[in-house]
Amino acid sequence: MRIFSQFCRTCVAISVLMLALTGPTFAGEIPYPNVTEPPAPTTTGETQFPGATADPVTEIVLSLLQNVLSLF
Repeated sequence: MRIFSQFCRTCVAISVLMLALTGPTFAGEIPYPNVTEPPAPTTTGETQFPGATADPVTEIVLSLLQNVLSLF
């Protein structure tokens, strides 16, 4: 019976810890006064990274690499 009692205490302690750590996850967005949200990114179907160039040779090599890897 003592082992069961320790098991129950451990389960309760784990549950309380999980609730304490996951609570902020479900809180959602909290608006702050005088803080503006960043502008939404304009997407054209692809993610653009700063400093990345759309080099045609790079595009061809990556496309070929993707096709070769899809064979495996």
